[in-house]
Order: sequence, then structure tokens, then C-alpha cells
Amino acid sequence: NSKQSDFSPAFFHDGILFCSARNTDSRAAKFKWNNSAYIDLYFINNIEAPPIAFEKYINSNLHEGPATTSSHYDTLYFTRNTNSASKDGVLKLKIFSSILKNGAWQKAQDFQLNNNDYSTGHPALAPDHRLYFVSDMPGGLGGTDLYYTEFINHHWSAPVNLGPTINTSGNEMFPYVDRQGNLYFSSNMHASLGGLDVFLAKANGKEFQSPVNLGYPINSSKDDFGLIIRDNKGFFSSNRGSDPNDDNIFAFILDKTRRLNIQATSANGKPIDNFIVQLVENEKQQSSQYVETVFTNKFNAQNTYIITCTKEGYIKKSLTLTEDDFAKLKPDETITIQLERAIKNITINVISNNQRPVPKSNVQIKNLATGKVTSLESDINGKLSIEVSPQDSYEIIGSKVNYKTKSINLSSIEIAIIKNDEQIALTLPLTTSLFDKNEIGQIIELDIKYDVNKANIRKDAAKSLDKLIVFLKMNPNVKVELGSHTDSRGSEDANLTLSQKRAASAALHIASKGIKSARIIPVGYGKNDLKIENATSEEEHQQNRRTTVKIVGL
Repeated sequence: NSKQSDFSPAFFHDGILFCSARNTDSRAAKFKWNNSAYIDLYFINNIEAPPIAFEKYINSNLHEGPATTSSHYDTLYFTRNTNSASKDGVLKLKIFSSILKNGAWQKAQDFQLNNNDYSTGHPALAPDHRLYFVSDMPGGLGGTDLYYTEFINHHWSAPVNLGPTINTSGNEMFPYVDRQGNLYFSSNMHASLGGLDVFLAKANGKEFQSPVNLGYPINSSKDDFGLIIRDNKGFFSSNRGSDPNDDNIFAFILDKTRRLNIQATSANGKPIDNFIVQLVENEKQQSSQYVETVFTNKFNAQNTYIITCTKEGYIKKSLTLTEDDFAKLKPDETITIQLERAIKNITINVISNNQRPVPKSNVQIKNLATGKVTSLESDINGKLSIEVSPQDSYEIIGSKVNYKTKSINLSSIEIAIIKNDEQIALTLPLTTSLFDKNEIGQIIELDIKYDVNKANIRKDAAKSLDKLIVFLKMNPNVKVELGSHTDSRGSEDANLTLSQKRAASAALHIASKGIKSARIIPVGYGKNDLKIENATSEEEHQQNRRTTVKIVGL
């Protein structure tokens, strides 16, 4: 830096090139506006050595501004102002290029997209060979916008505006694209700390994500611009000193490490002490160590980590952190990894089909992975507590005299979801029960036979109906539909009439045994609900002739 303005660095060989008004030669032309030296391009390879000015074909008696070079440093694109005003009386900026030939820069050539009526400047060559630049050409979104062009068939393509994601109604300028294709630029309109701020828009294919303010210490309340970065080292310009007209170049090192705290917690959020943490960095194991309370570590935020916490009696849990994750984390932030107990306690609630507890019932817990069977007994409330592992699957079998033996299965996936101490119902229907569960919509068939074309209840049919009567007496809140079905032979009207008579006859028989008729709804279906369509044998016809009982109310 000099006493004059120094700004807009660009990588050049092992050093940088930059803009400076440092020419102190009293014979040199002066800029009439402020009597300062014209801005020229300089380069420096060694910070200890003095900067060297570019040759006459690059530096002229006009301002030379922000520049960029090809990857082999043999082509230079730079900004230069014109020496005559345009229609609006303003000296416009233009882009020029020069080729290095036999160790010397050749005469600068006018850029194809320059125009006398508007400015083009601040060129920046990207790794994909796009040339980004700044312009106030008509059709933009604000004062100055960012554009790009591509060299196709020996010509630069029509400029493409980067659109509202990048450009605003203010001024966007000083673009730079890093080796990963990420765009850095300055703006006075995107949310800033003041003046021009530097923003980063990460590459998203050929497009860019929404820009993010780089924040302090890169940005300040003054103008901050012209940032470049390579291998975590970079430079930028700012007028943050005491003289707002004096720009200086600042160097920085990007600290890609991130100090984080890792804490293991239980399902209720309480910290777990004395655990082991294992780190795998970019698929290579780095360390495994015992942790008393909190594990604190410096992570390289450009890498990917798998952090695994283990503790005896708990299921090990892993967490993956990527570069995108690190970007969202604050320094010294604490990340919790929730560990689940390897053994879960669950309560089996043994109930009958009328939802009443079944005390002192026999319950067998069969581990389907190991084959081990544990026999237990429910308490007076029909409950018992068991331990299960989320890594195994189980069959739970309940039985008791006067109850049907039933079982439920718990898979390892279900156990992983179940909360500790959660209750699970095991329903044992009474042997006097006709249904597995007293639920609306449950249907059974009764073995009731009728004489041909008759509806009276025979003695054998009465025995089947007696089972239903017992059930209804034991379950006084249950309301049923009594459905009678015929086979497919005969006319539809005749079958419908016969089935309705049979259903009504069965309902009257049940009512005669002390069951309120309002709890029994007789319905004749005729041949409208056949079990076997197109029945041919007598056996098939017999299956169609049936009586169904459906729970319709509780």
C-alpha cells in the first residue's frame, strides 16, 4: 500500500496485480478532477520487493482499473476509461485485452462488447472460461449490474445479466469467481454493514445461490470490495482507514477450522456423562476417546466428519457434518447427540374384548432373534412391565382360562419408535365371546340352517342363536345386525322376501330370551351379497345360505 489509493487485487503468477494511483513522478500527467496521478496497473511477486508497473501498452495516460488474467497469465483483460465523454457527458469505462508475446505485452485491443453509450469494466475470468464483468447498459436491474459472456466460435457471446438473485436496483461490481465456481462481488444494496460490502454467492450448477454477506472482519461500515481468494488465502480492498478517499489492500487467511462441543443426551434431553466419541474425517478414522462430560474439538470445516457416540447400555448414534453444515454452525456451538437406551421398558396391558383388565393372566415374551422365552404374569390390573431391545423383534403371547389365547408381534422398527414406559394392549377375548374384538364393523357367521323355503327356527339353529344370546347378555351395550342370505337360485324378489322372514324369525327368537328387540336389527339380503358368485355345487350354494352377525353399535 502507498499513500495513494491501492485496490482491486488479482492473482498474477505467485503474486498479485493491482490498481494504484501511486505514480509520484512530477512530470507524469495528473487527473484534473483531484490533481492526483492517473490509476495504473502494477504487479508484485514478493511482498518485500517494490511493485512493478505494467508496460506502456497496458498503462496509458488514462485510468487503468480492475483486471484479470487467463490461467496461464498470457492474456490480460483490464478496465480503462475513455478520453472523450459520451452523449450524457460522462467518461465511460471500457474493457481492453492484451496478449503476452515473446515476454512483452502487446498493444491493448478494444473488447468486442464495449459501447460508447455505456460502461463495461471490472472483468473477471472464471475457471469455466466465462468472462464476468460490470455494466450500466440499458435493460439492467439497477445502476450497475453483473453480466457474463462466453467465447464461442472466436466471438464473445451476447452478455447475460445474472438476474435478480445477484443484481439489485443498486450497484453490483468487482466480481471474482474462485476455483470452485463461487462468485464474490460487492454491492451497496444487498443487506450490508454500510457502503459497499463483499458478498458470496455459491455455485449451483451454472447458476448461483442467493448471496450471503461475508460479515466482519471482511466487511465494515466503509466500502469493501475487490476480494479474491485461493487456498484459504486472499486479498480485498477497503477505504476503512481515516481517509475515505484512500483505498488500501488487505490480506487475510480464511480460518476453515470450527471449534465445536459434542454432548451426549438421553431421550429427555438430560446430559449423559462418561461416553466414548469416535471421529471419522473424510472416511478416515482420526480418533476415539473417552469423554467425561463434553467433547470439544477443532474441526476442519471443509471436510466431512462422522461423529459416533457410544456408551454401555445405550444404542450407539452417529452424526454426519458436511461443509454445508459447518457453514450454519457458530463457533463454540454445542451439538447434542441423543442416545437411546439399548433396553426399553414397556408395559403390556392385558384386557378382554370388553376392555376390562384380565388379572393374573399368563404372558410369554418370545425373543424372535434368540428364541429365548420368558414367562410372566400380569398383576391385578392386568399389567406387567417387560424389557425389550430395539435391536430384536418379539412375539408376546397371552393366555388364561375362559379366554382365547392371543398374541401380538413387536418388530425392531416398532420398538425403536415406541417411547420408554409406553403401554401396549394385548386383547384376550372371552371364550364365550363370538368376536375377537368388540368393535363396530366386526362380522361373524352363525351356523343356522333352515328348511327349504321355510323361516321357522329349528332346534339345531336355536343352539347357534343361544351363543349369540349369551354374548349379548354379557355385553349389554352391544347392538347387532342379524343378516340373512340366500343362495343364487330363485327370483330376486322371492329370495329377498324369504331372507327377510328368516332374519326376522331369528330376531324374534333372540328377543324371546330377554334381549331387547332394539338391539337386534334383522336384515334380509336375499342373493345380493353372495360369498361365491356363479355357484354350481350344492356345497357352494350352502355357503351362500348363511346368517351373519355384525356389531353396529356399542
